[in-house]
Amino acid sequence: MKILFIHKQNFMFFGVSALAGYIKKFGHTADVLIANKEKNLVAKIKEINPDIIGFSIMSNDYIWFLDEAQNIKKLFSEKLLIVGGTHCYLCSELIELPFVDIVCVGEGEKPLTNLLNALQNKNDYSHIKGLIIKKNNQIIKNEIDIPIQNLDEIPEDRSIYLNRYPHFKNENLLQVISSRGCPLYCSFCINGKINEFYKNQSIKFHRQKSPQFLINELKNFLILFPKTKTIFFPDDIFLLNKKFIKEFAELYSKEIAIPFVMTTFPFYIDDEIAKLLKNANCKIVMTAPETANEQHRFEIFKKKIKNQHFIDMSKIAKKHNLKIYTTAMFVYPKQTIDDVYKTIEFNHQLQTDIPFKSFLQPYPHTEIYEIALKNNNIPQNFSFQDLPQSYFLKSPLNHQQKNEITLIYYFYYFLVKYPSFYKLIKKRLYILKLIPFKTLINYFGIFLWFKNFKNLSSAAALLYMLRFWKDK
Repeated sequence: MKILFIHKQNFMFFGVSALAGYIKKFGHTADVLIANKEKNLVAKIKEINPDIIGFSIMSNDYIWFLDEAQNIKKLFSEKLLIVGGTHCYLCSELIELPFVDIVCVGEGEKPLTNLLNALQNKNDYSHIKGLIIKKNNQIIKNEIDIPIQNLDEIPEDRSIYLNRYPHFKNENLLQVISSRGCPLYCSFCINGKINEFYKNQSIKFHRQKSPQFLINELKNFLILFPKTKTIFFPDDIFLLNKKFIKEFAELYSKEIAIPFVMTTFPFYIDDEIAKLLKNANCKIVMTAPETANEQHRFEIFKKKIKNQHFIDMSKIAKKHNLKIYTTAMFVYPKQTIDDVYKTIEFNHQLQTDIPFKSFLQPYPHTEIYEIALKNNNIPQNFSFQDLPQSYFLKSPLNHQQKNEITLIYYFYYFLVKYPSFYKLIKKRLYILKLIPFKTLINYFGIFLWFKNFKNLSSAAALLYMLRFWKDK
């Protein structure tokens, strides 16, 4: 059986390549189409002629999905249309749309394989775990399937992207997931919702590939992506397992040694781990305070991490010449201008090298959505269709100081990187108001973030930004 995956953004999706690699073990095949790369999506679907069509979507793709999937189902009514991706944890009611046949809730490797097996053998697929099925005008909600605990069982197949879009071979930044899951319940994050689905199951929320499997996977990827300059592990928590890090760091330093970037919460890094990371050629440690207001971090973001944890982490990282990357959230419930100022000053204290910023997105069915409702930051009928297409460009919240906070947001990268500039404008927002081309300055800050974080040349960073721009 052949499945065609369709998604919007001009990037390789980890989930799609993992699904493709897993079903391949059972004799099935996969192809992929990136909507933003195709002039005639319908013609390509006809050419590929898949048995089923799968959409992989994120919440900010919702409006695009409604238009695209409805049109495709009209033209290919005989083919099953299945929807998966992180959005389905939040919005399984997609099954109620007349053009959707199946919704996959949860990790899709086993449910999709079981579906393809059933279709191939002409067996009934109504009661496959992890799938919500619409059949004969009836909706069948099956229980969620237990995710695969051993990630070494899931080999990614990125050839489906390279075969159709060879430009990916020129990527300088190789992104590789080494683990899945996070034990924390941050209010704005999908992981809290995912953990709720599995809370009554005897499973590990966080699973990590074995060190040797990951090293072998990296070697194979480096053959496919020979221009790689930096490897990025965008796991929710890369440093959760100390035993893994010790084994991985030794293998990586001997067999890979390419500069890499990884994510962590501050209490998972100590002097021993930092030394191992540095010896393995780690360049950047990414962490996420979101705000310097500790009370807001605790009560609004539900992230029980103290400022001192970040300060201690920064000292350890700087001792071993590791760069610090931090994230900051803008226009969230109860945030004030003083909170923004304190966050900038906190980043000065942390000696942040690469500051990242985003507007808070109150995804429906998350805890932050309920908090935003309670504080009258969003209307009662706020839905996925009200979300902006990018968390870089626009805040969907109503907020008393939204204009002033947004103004600082535009200049945030420069205010963190240049303390003297910050001292000039603090309490003098009229200076920023006088500066022309604020939107361009916002984009220039994003460009510098791309360039420094991804270790790209200016030309490569500009091309990457253009891809991002087209996806919006």
